[in-house]
Amino acid sequence: QEQKQATKLRAIADRQFTEPSELEAFFIECVEQVKGDISERRKLALEQRSALRGPEAKGRGYPETLPPQVAKLAQQPTLDDFTVTDRRKVVELLLSSEHVLQFLYDKLFPAEASGQY
Repeated sequence: QEQKQATKLRAIADRQFTEPSELEAFFIECVEQVKGDISERRKLALEQRSALRGPEAKGRGYPETLPPQVAKLAQQPTLDDFTVTDRRKVVELLLSSEHVLQFLYDKLFPAEASGQY
């Protein structure tokens, strides 16, 4: 009996750590949205750079290899690429969710949430 219960509890704990909670999934969604914004910024920066070089640049034999700082613009963004503004945007997206705000309120004020004043 006790072993069955311990096995059951272990299975529940394993599931909790392997499957992201609803809030974790929403956080990841917010991070991915900001990564998309970073990708858009990079795409615009690359387009502006190539527009400045002009269409005749290829014909003059300029090398196609990009300098390292420009080549980074073509890569997928990582968390290290987040600026302070990008990080704030993630927090803003999180706090724009009624579900997240309710969760925080319930954790900050547990007595009020359960009806005890």
